[in-house]
Order: sequence, then C-alpha cells, then structure tokens
Amino acid sequence: MSPPAEVRENTPSGQTAALAVVRALEVHSAVGRGRSRPLIVRAEDEHDYVIKLRATPKTARRLIAEVIAWQIAAALEIPQPPMALVTIDPDLPAIDLLAEKEEELRGSAGSVFGSRVIPKVTTLRRAADCPIAPDDAARIVWFDSLVMNIDRKWRNPNILVQGTDYWMIDNDSAFNLHHKWAERWRWPEYCYTPVSGRTWWSRVDHVLLPWASSIADAGDRLAPRVSESLIERALQQVPPEWYEQAFPDGSLIEPQLMYETTLTGRLRARRDFETLADAARMDGTCLERS
Repeated sequence: MSPPAEVRENTPSGQTAALAVVRALEVHSAVGRGRSRPLIVRAEDEHDYVIKLRATPKTARRLIAEVIAWQIAAALEIPQPPMALVTIDPDLPAIDLLAEKEEELRGSAGSVFGSRVIPKVTTLRRAADCPIAPDDAARIVWFDSLVMNIDRKWRNPNILVQGTDYWMIDNDSAFNLHHKWAERWRWPEYCYTPVSGRTWWSRVDHVLLPWASSIADAGDRLAPRVSESLIERALQQVPPEWYEQAFPDGSLIEPQLMYETTLTGRLRARRDFETLADAARMDGTCLERS
C-alpha cells in the first residue's frame, strides 16, 4: 500500500535519493521512549521531525546506521517516513528539556538525523492490526537480516500504521558490529559465519516473520538491487564529520570500507540467514521467539 499523499512525494521508490537538508527552528518536546530518547523539532520547511542526537561516538554510530539503512530500504521500496539531515544551531531554542538532554542537544550542533512526523499514526501492537502483505513482510525481514538490525521484535516493532498504510522507522540498531570497532578485523568472519546467541545473524525473532512469505524468494528478488554502486552512494550520504566522531581513532576511509565489507559479506552469506529464517517460519519457532 502506498503512503498517503502528504508523505508520498518525498518517499524514495526503488533508488537512493539525496537526503534533504533542513534547519531546525525550535525543539517541541522530548520523546520519552526508545534507546536514543529523541527530540521533536519544528523545521524551516514547516514540518515536525523526530531527531536523534550524536553527542558521543556511540550515538554518532547509530546515526550512521540510520542513513545507510535508510538508503538501502529506499532502494528496496520499503515504506519509510521522509528523512532529512536536520541542522542544529548551538543556540536552538529548547523548551523544558532536562539539563542532561539540553547538554546532549548542544553537543550535537551541526547535522543530525531526522524522520518527519506523520500525524495520526500508531505503533503496530497486535498481529491482527498488521496491514503488511506476506511478500512485503518478507522484504522487511530480509532487509533487517541484511543490515543486522536487532530490533523489530514485538516489544519494539518500530513499525507505524495508519489504516492500511505502514512505515518502517528506527534503523539505529543496524550494523551492531560497529560498536565493537576494536574487533573490526573479525567483521568478515561475523558476516559469513552463524554465531550462536547472536540474534542479528538470522532474524528468526522478527515481528513480521510469522506471516512473511519465503525469505529466500525475497532475497532472490532484492539482492540484485543492493549493488556496489548503491552501497557506495549510501556510504557517501553520511556526513564526514559523523564518521570522524564515531571512529575518532580511524581514518575516514576505514569505516566506510568496513561498512562496505559488512554489506557485501552479508550478501554472500544470504543463503544461510535466509534458510534459518525460513526454517523458523515453517516450523513455528518464530512464534515462540516473538
């Protein structure tokens, strides 16, 4: 189902697109849930955005994951809210923020990742409310497996719904390996080899797996879209200062190379994670893990 008209015009379809750049005018409020505890700001384009801050190397890595994953999801035609790089001025007006959050906001001056607020949506909470067709569910499961996103479980589905429309949000838990930068030499091994206890390796616990169609068939359709040029463009969409903040002891080229290695490694290993997910889908163990 295509997004409503108010968000359809800026939603990429089947290709990467440059992220819009907008300037935040004021902070409306803080969102009291989620790992990153984002803020809602009003921007100069007269839209509200949920923004995630990057005051530390760890939070900067999460924003890098958002941008790369957003570009790949767009190429796979997965519905997402319009995204933007939101510019934060050091003196941005902020109302009633906790001192800790205001300090984090000031430490994020420059650009941050923003997701446009879509009015009147709810978070997917029950299987009966899911408007996602089996092939589209398989598309999302395959994508999350590819980028090693450990979220999108029932306790944190990160899927917004409005009638028969839906949007996928929050990819900041993708590429979880980047938090183990000191072990980056082992990333290719992790990408190729199933690791016991690592839920990101194959998403047998994914909220959409119980009603997805074949994950292997989805991979056959989707993998050709994740080309070397797509990966390169996605990596180039990340502002250089984010890489510098996220990986202060490395060059700009090294983190980009490791993300590229991760994605190409996952593509080569896709038959393994597809087989594991399809086995869980067929024998019902995905229902036990949800």
